[in-house]
Amino acid sequence: MRYAIVVVLLVACGGNEPPPCNYKEADDPGNATTSEMTGFMLDKKLQIVCGQVDGGHYDATQKIVDVDRYRVTVGGTGELVIHLDPLDDATALTDMRVQIFDTAVNPRLYAEGTFDPQLDHGAFITVLPPGDYDVLVLADAGGDITGGTVKYRLRFTPDPSLLCKAVTKGGYKEAGEPNDAVSADFTKTMPFAHAAGTAEPTKQTFGNTNTLIAGTASAGTPEGEYTDNDVYDVMTGTANELTLRLDWDGTNDLDAAVIDASTLAPVGLAVTTKAGGGELQTFAVKPKTEYYIWVGAFMGASGDTPYNLTVCSQDFTP
Repeated sequence: MRYAIVVVLLVACGGNEPPPCNYKEADDPGNATTSEMTGFMLDKKLQIVCGQVDGGHYDATQKIVDVDRYRVTVGGTGELVIHLDPLDDATALTDMRVQIFDTAVNPRLYAEGTFDPQLDHGAFITVLPPGDYDVLVLADAGGDITGGTVKYRLRFTPDPSLLCKAVTKGGYKEAGEPNDAVSADFTKTMPFAHAAGTAEPTKQTFGNTNTLIAGTASAGTPEGEYTDNDVYDVMTGTANELTLRLDWDGTNDLDAAVIDASTLAPVGLAVTTKAGGGELQTFAVKPKTEYYIWVGAFMGASGDTPYNLTVCSQDFTP
């Protein structure tokens, strides 16, 4: 389908006393070109890098303040949730990015996430084949930062699907068409656009709970790239992080997203090329905010496909 690379929005967070660092950045600016060897085997337990964005070597052409590189080894299932948590005020930056490359002579980019310093914490899920990887933390700005640094924590948690187990009962059940309040086309810069239907008022508010939304994606005339677009109106309560787990049977390709209800900007996307179930993605959200949850059947779908969408919500603290 659309993306070989998982691209998501990242955001950052504060809170209670964090767990200890397993590795501390040791070589700035040397790690701009040569990865620091963390010794991490990412297969069973949480591992944390503590680093900082340093000024003094600004790249005016690429508008990059700092690049930090870390070498890790991935084992087990290769499924990881990655959190980026700036501990200082990051609003002097345009954004921060996490990129994951293999270690080939011509490295392949496997995953990328972008942190918005105006928001809180950041998270995304990726699945990597076992092997060695270089993880880059990049900080962008319109000019160099002076008079300080931006400390951050980069967390790697294996097997995030175990943290969001499927819910099969209760929750909200799709009421019916037309609930295609938005259409989706990922060939466009703004993939979501208003459509003729109405979002279903689920009256779901996400706190620190796991909730089920059950529906059916139908084959039909495509709107954008999708033959069906099911849209559900939801609210966040205390939660500042959501995980979407979309499960279904059959050969059709389903995708899911959380969209800002006012701007239709995607907050989190679970749109990998996958047929026969399931999609999984974690991302940060604003508490006490209205969102649309969208589920689509990619063009070429045939027949009706029942699905269960588990929404796992939590108040993330570092």
